[in-house]
Amino acid sequence: MASIKSFVFSPFEENTYVYTDDAGETVVIDPGCYTQAEKETLKAYLDPLNVKAILLTHAHLDHIFGVAYL
Repeated sequence: MASIKSFVFSPFEENTYVYTDDAGETVVIDPGCYTQAEKETLKAYLDPLNVKAILLTHAHLDHIFGVAYL
């Protein structure tokens, strides 16, 4: 079953979404993780998944903080 998981990251309280389809393929939408703790939280969730892409809805800094990390 497909799922969407949301996280609230950074001092901007930005929403990051993780969409996973029935086959386990995953897209991370607006990875705004900023602190090391936030990065580790996202990584722990993503570790068992097959991340295929990062989708950015726009390029505000709070939406792209975690791109280089991923």
